[in-house]
Amino acid sequence: MDDPFDSSVNLEETHLKEGYDKGYNDGFVAGKEEGKQVGLKVGFEIGEELSFYSGCIHIWTSAIQIDPMAFSSRAKTAISQMHDLIQKYPIMDPEDLQVQEIMGSGSSSR
Repeated sequence: MDDPFDSSVNLEETHLKEGYDKGYNDGFVAGKEEGKQVGLKVGFEIGEELSFYSGCIHIWTSAIQIDPMAFSSRAKTAISQMHDLIQKYPIMDPEDLQVQEIMGSGSSSR
């Protein structure tokens, strides 16, 4: 025969486990939503910056085509390097580890 007081002895442990499980599940859902919002914000910022620099490169390249002497050879090299870095950026795979390498190579060429 079961002891009628067993359930009262384990009551605190049961409530702690239930509270932990509920808190964990609620935190998981909230964290997932927060992660999505942060990802959207950061992704938009990166896209905006890449587009800005891509536009600059387009303008500079057009100026060079009109007047090949518009920029020094050093500036033309920098424009070409910037173009290459933007082309290498893995837009469709933001978790690509290559991003860190690309970001590092851009700052080391200064």
